[in-house]
Amino acid sequence: DRLPRKVYYITDQGQDELRRWLTTSLDLPVHRQSFLLQLHFGSKLSDDEILKLMEDERVKVQQRLDTVSEIYAIIKARNELFDNARQSFYQLLATEHAIAINTAYRNWIQDCMNRIELGEYSSKPIVN
Repeated sequence: DRLPRKVYYITDQGQDELRRWLTTSLDLPVHRQSFLLQLHFGSKLSDDEILKLMEDERVKVQQRLDTVSEIYAIIKARNELFDNARQSFYQLLATEHAIAINTAYRNWIQDCMNRIELGEYSSKPIVN
């Protein structure tokens, strides 16, 4: 037994507002990550304590990456089933961004952990 399904539709005014918003350039988001604040003050902790925090963060990022990768596979499969290539393409682009950001973040955390474990407390060249 399924409950009756209520279907909602966007109004013409809502379509106009959506289109206006979609064509508006947005500000860059403000990133506030408590973990980075903990890392900033990491010298107040032992290496083991900060490494534990970093490992916890790395695991959470990997879990998020796994979830986003599953979503990517679903969107890709849906595209192949329903032949809505253009819509899926844009959904895939947004999902690829999430995969790229989380992969880079996970790799950065691992690199930081390696440096701490090796006792390399110096700056590293930044490549833009």
